Amino acid sequence: MRWIKDYKLYTEKKSSGNSSKVVTQLCVGMLLLNPSFLDKILDQGQKSRYTENSLVFVNDLRNLLFGNNRLKVGSFDKESSRFIEQNELSVTNSYFSDLTDGFDIEKDWNKLTKARNLSRSIQDKLLVDEKLTPEDIKFIYWIGPNKERGDKEDLVIELENGDQFPLALNSKMNLSKTKSFNSLLDMLIGEENSEKLFSEYDGKWDKLVQEWTRIIYENAKSDIQLHIEKFIDPDRIYSITWEGYFNYKHRDKKYQYLGEYIKEFDKNFLKLSKLMTTIFKNPEISFENPQVVIDEWNEKKTFILNSNIIEHLFTESFMEIMGDEEIERDSENFIPSTGKMKERLMAVILDILSAKEIELNYFHSNHFYKIPSRQFFRDNFDDFRIKFDYHVELTQEGEEDKNDSQFEIIMELDSKDLLNLDLRTGWSGGEMSGNLSTKIKLDFSDEYNLIIKNHQ
Repeated sequence: MRWIKDYKLYTEKKSSGNSSKVVTQLCVGMLLLNPSFLDKILDQGQKSRYTENSLVFVNDLRNLLFGNNRLKVGSFDKESSRFIEQNELSVTNSYFSDLTDGFDIEKDWNKLTKARNLSRSIQDKLLVDEKLTPEDIKFIYWIGPNKERGDKEDLVIELENGDQFPLALNSKMNLSKTKSFNSLLDMLIGEENSEKLFSEYDGKWDKLVQEWTRIIYENAKSDIQLHIEKFIDPDRIYSITWEGYFNYKHRDKKYQYLGEYIKEFDKNFLKLSKLMTTIFKNPEISFENPQVVIDEWNEKKTFILNSNIIEHLFTESFMEIMGDEEIERDSENFIPSTGKMKERLMAVILDILSAKEIELNYFHSNHFYKIPSRQFFRDNFDDFRIKFDYHVELTQEGEEDKNDSQFEIIMELDSKDLLNLDLRTGWSGGEMSGNLSTKIKLDFSDEYNLIIKNHQ
C-alpha cells in the first residue's frame, strides 16, 4: 500500500519548475521597468533579509505581481490575438507553492547578475535601431503560471504604442538540428513524390546494398569474413535485395533468438544488418586497409545513393512541381524559386525556424534573434526571394558529412541575404542503418534582425 500511495502522490502533484528560472524571469521584468531594481542587493550587499531563507526573496517577487505596477501575470487571448492580463490569484499562488526550492541567494548570486545583464541586452537590442527605455513600456506580462505545453515565451513587453514583443529568455536559437529525411521530403516535394523514394528506385537500392555487402566482405579480415558467412552465402551477394538485407538472420538455429556473441565487438548479433554496420564502425578491427574500404564505399554511396537516387528524385519532382517553367540557374549557380516551389521552400524554412502564429524574440547571453510570426511571412511572401541548389560532390572529401547529399537554401528580403540553410542527408544510427536523416545548419546574416525590423 505504501508504494501505491507514493505513486498517487507522484502522479497527482505537478511541479511548476525550479524557482531559479522564476527569479530570473521576474527580475528581468522588473529591471526593464526599473533598471536600479537590484542595485541594493548586487551593489550595496543588502541581502541579509534573504540569507536564511532564499524563498523569502521569491515571495517578495510574487507580491510584486499583485501590486499596482506594470509587471503583470498574462496569457495569450486567442480572440484578440494579443497577450492580456490574466492573474487568477489561486492559479498564481498554486504555481508558486509548487516551485521546487532551487534558488539560493548565496549560491545563485551570479544569476541575479546575469538577469541584470540580460535586461540590459534586451534594452539595447529588442528595438534593433533604438534603445528601449522604461518610459516606452506600458506593461510587462509574465506568462509563467499560464504557460501551456510548447509555449516558449517567458515575458511579453507591451509598448505604449500597443506593440507587443514576446521574449524567450536564456533560450538558444537552435542553429543546428537533425530532421527525418522522410518528413523533410514530404514538405519539400509532397507526400505523393516522397513515396517514390523507394517504390521507383528499388533496383538502385538493391545495387546499393549489394555493393555495401561486397565491399565489406571482400576487404574484411579472415576471421570477420567467417562471421559474415554465418548470415549469408558470399557467392550470392548480388541476389541480396534492399528489403531482404534487413531480414537476414543468423543461419544457425541455436542462435535464432538471441544471436551469437562475437568477441571482436563484445556484442550479440542476430541480424546481418547490425553486424555489417558494426564492422564498418570499427575499421581498425575489421579491415587490413581501412582507408581503402572507406574510400571505395564513399565513392559507391555518392554515385548510387546521392546521385542516382536522391538527386534524381529531386530533379524529377522539381520539374513536376515547377511545371512548364524551365529550371535555370543564376550567376551563383542557384535556382530561383517561384509559385508552388517557392511555397514549399517557404514551408521548410518556417518549420526549421519553428515560426509560430506570434513573433518570438530569442535572448541568450551571446545572441538575439527575432523570429516573426507566420502571418509576417504570409503578408510579405512576394517580397521574399528564395533560391536553392542541390548537388552531389563526386570528389571525395575528408569530412564525413561532406560525402552526404547536399541541399542549400538562401532566403533574401529587400535584395539582401537574410538567412542560409545547409542541409546534408546521410545515415543516422550507423552507416547503412536504413534510416536517413538530414543535418541542418542555419546561418543568419549579420543584418538579419535589422532587415526584419525595417520590413515590419
